[in-house]
Amino acid sequence: MYDITDPRGVPVSRGVPMLVRISAVIGILAIFIIGGFTAKVAGYGHQWPAARTLRLPLK
Repeated sequence: MYDITDPRGVPVSRGVPMLVRISAVIGILAIFIIGGFTAKVAGYGHQWPAARTLRLPLK
């Protein structure tokens, strides 16, 4: 479809394709899901401060 008010016959944009919109939503959701998972497991296996660290001799 062309813009009838423009004498040059410039095409009228139909907007952002639905596939691009769906991909953007899935991508944003994936970012938050991965971020949440990372925050959830960040403390696994860590002890702060480590109990043995305090007993190291300083030379």
